[in-house]
Amino acid sequence: MSPAKLLREPVRHLATFDPTAGENPPMTRNNKGDVWLPQRARPRRNRKSEAVRSMVRENVLAPCHLIYPLFIHDGDAVEEISSMPNCFRHSLASMMKEVGEAMECGIKSVILFPKVDDALKTNLAEESYNPEGIVPRAVRSYRCLQPWQGS
Repeated sequence: MSPAKLLREPVRHLATFDPTAGENPPMTRNNKGDVWLPQRARPRRNRKSEAVRSMVRENVLAPCHLIYPLFIHDGDAVEEISSMPNCFRHSLASMMKEVGEAMECGIKSVILFPKVDDALKTNLAEESYNPEGIVPRAVRSYRCLQPWQGS
Protein backbone atom coordinates (compact mmCIF):
# COMPACT_ATOMS: atom_id res chain seq x y z
CA MET A 1 0.00 0.00 0.00
CA SER A 2 1.39 3.42 -0.93
CA PRO A 3 2.02 6.09 1.74
CA ALA A 4 -0.55 8.40 0.13
CA LYS A 5 -3.20 5.70 0.36
CA LEU A 6 -2.30 5.01 4.02
CA LEU A 7 -2.86 8.67 4.83
CA ARG A 8 -6.35 8.57 3.28
CA GLU A 9 -7.35 5.32 5.00
CA PRO A 10 -9.05 5.53 8.40
CA VAL A 11 -6.87 4.42 11.27
CA ARG A 12 -8.28 1.01 12.13
CA HIS A 13 -5.17 -0.78 13.27
CA LEU A 14 -4.66 1.58 16.27
CA ALA A 15 -8.16 0.98 17.60
CA THR A 16 -7.42 -2.71 18.03
CA PHE A 17 -4.01 -2.29 19.63
CA ASP A 18 -3.88 -3.43 23.25
CA PRO A 19 -0.73 -2.27 25.10
CA THR A 20 -1.30 -4.93 27.76
CA ALA A 21 -1.36 -7.85 25.33
CA GLY A 22 1.54 -9.86 24.07
CA GLU A 23 4.54 -11.63 25.46
CA ASN A 24 6.29 -8.61 27.02
CA PRO A 25 3.70 -5.80 27.23
CA PRO A 26 4.86 -2.23 27.91
CA MET A 27 1.86 -1.66 30.17
CA THR A 28 -0.19 -3.72 32.57
CA ARG A 29 -3.62 -3.38 34.12
CA ASN A 30 -4.16 -2.24 37.68
CA ASN A 31 -6.63 -3.74 40.16
CA LYS A 32 -9.44 -1.65 38.62
CA GLY A 33 -8.73 -2.99 35.14
CA ASP A 34 -7.36 0.31 33.83
CA VAL A 35 -4.15 0.52 31.83
CA TRP A 36 -1.23 1.23 34.13
CA LEU A 37 2.38 2.10 33.34
CA PRO A 38 4.75 0.69 35.97
CA GLN A 39 6.88 3.39 37.59
CA ARG A 40 10.60 3.05 38.06
CA ALA A 41 11.86 3.05 41.60
CA ARG A 42 13.27 6.47 42.53
CA PRO A 43 16.96 6.28 43.37
CA ARG A 44 17.62 7.22 46.97
CA ARG A 45 21.40 7.40 46.62
CA ASN A 46 21.15 11.15 45.97
CA ARG A 47 19.63 11.75 49.40
CA LYS A 48 22.07 10.04 51.75
CA SER A 49 23.79 13.13 53.17
CA GLU A 50 22.63 16.67 53.90
CA ALA A 51 25.37 18.07 51.63
CA VAL A 52 24.07 16.11 48.63
CA ARG A 53 20.43 16.82 49.49
CA SER A 54 21.09 20.56 49.63
CA MET A 55 22.94 20.38 46.32
CA VAL A 56 20.12 18.64 44.42
CA ARG A 57 17.25 20.43 46.15
CA GLU A 58 15.10 22.56 43.88
CA ASN A 59 13.58 26.02 44.29
CA VAL A 60 15.08 26.94 47.62
CA LEU A 61 16.47 30.43 48.10
CA ALA A 62 17.81 31.47 51.47
CA PRO A 63 19.88 34.44 52.64
CA CYS A 64 22.98 32.23 52.71
CA HIS A 65 22.70 31.93 48.90
CA LEU A 66 22.86 35.69 48.36
CA ILE A 67 25.94 37.84 47.74
CA TYR A 68 25.75 41.36 49.14
CA PRO A 69 27.41 43.98 46.92
CA LEU A 70 29.26 46.65 48.86
CA PHE A 71 30.62 49.81 47.26
CA ILE A 72 33.59 51.18 49.19
CA HIS A 73 35.89 54.21 49.04
CA ASP A 74 38.74 55.75 51.02
CA GLY A 75 36.62 58.56 52.44
CA ASP A 76 35.35 58.86 56.01
CA ALA A 77 31.65 59.33 55.24
CA VAL A 78 28.95 57.35 53.52
CA GLU A 79 28.14 58.84 50.10
CA GLU A 80 25.08 58.23 47.98
CA ILE A 81 25.84 56.98 44.47
CA SER A 82 23.98 59.40 42.21
CA SER A 83 23.57 56.97 39.30
CA MET A 84 22.19 54.24 41.59
CA PRO A 85 19.32 55.40 43.84
CA ASN A 86 19.35 53.99 47.39
CA CYS A 87 22.90 52.64 46.94
CA PHE A 88 25.76 54.04 48.98
CA ARG A 89 29.55 54.09 48.87
CA HIS A 90 30.81 53.12 52.32
CA SER A 91 33.92 53.97 54.27
CA LEU A 92 35.83 51.04 55.75
CA ALA A 93 34.21 51.62 59.15
CA SER A 94 30.66 51.74 57.78
CA MET A 95 31.46 48.74 55.57
CA MET A 96 32.16 46.70 58.70
CA LYS A 97 28.80 47.76 60.15
CA GLU A 98 27.05 46.70 56.91
CA VAL A 99 28.85 43.35 56.88
CA GLY A 100 27.81 42.73 60.49
CA GLU A 101 24.17 43.50 59.73
CA ALA A 102 24.27 41.28 56.64
CA MET A 103 25.68 38.40 58.67
CA GLU A 104 22.92 38.83 61.26
CA CYS A 105 20.40 38.47 58.41
CA GLY A 106 22.08 35.24 57.27
CA ILE A 107 24.02 36.60 54.29
CA LYS A 108 27.43 34.95 54.30
CA SER A 109 29.07 36.47 51.21
CA VAL A 110 29.91 40.00 50.15
CA ILE A 111 31.55 41.36 47.03
CA LEU A 112 33.51 44.59 47.17
CA PHE A 113 33.37 47.26 44.48
CA PRO A 114 36.08 49.82 45.25
CA LYS A 115 36.21 53.40 44.01
CA VAL A 116 39.83 53.86 43.01
CA ASP A 117 41.15 57.40 42.66
CA ASP A 118 41.61 58.35 39.00
CA ALA A 119 45.24 59.31 39.67
CA LEU A 120 45.97 55.70 40.68
CA LYS A 121 44.46 54.13 37.56
CA THR A 122 46.91 52.84 34.93
CA ASN A 123 46.70 50.69 31.83
CA LEU A 124 48.34 47.83 33.73
CA ALA A 125 45.99 48.17 36.74
CA GLU A 126 48.96 48.45 39.09
CA GLU A 127 46.79 49.60 42.01
CA SER A 128 45.06 46.18 42.04
CA TYR A 129 48.42 44.64 43.06
CA ASN A 130 49.01 47.16 45.86
CA PRO A 131 48.89 45.35 49.24
CA GLU A 132 47.87 48.66 50.84
CA GLY A 133 45.05 49.24 48.36
CA ILE A 134 41.47 49.68 49.48
CA VAL A 135 40.33 46.08 48.89
CA PRO A 136 43.22 44.37 50.74
CA ARG A 137 42.72 46.79 53.66
CA ALA A 138 38.99 46.08 53.70
CA VAL A 139 39.59 42.32 53.71
CA ARG A 140 42.19 42.63 56.48
CA SER A 141 39.87 44.73 58.63
CA TYR A 142 37.14 42.16 58.24
CA ARG A 143 39.45 39.24 59.00
CA CYS A 144 40.76 40.96 62.15
CA LEU A 145 37.23 41.04 63.57
CA GLN A 146 35.99 37.72 62.22
CA PRO A 147 38.73 35.05 61.74
CA TRP A 148 38.27 32.92 58.66
CA GLN A 149 36.12 29.91 59.45
CA GLY A 150 37.30 27.72 56.55
CA SER A 151 40.98 27.25 57.40
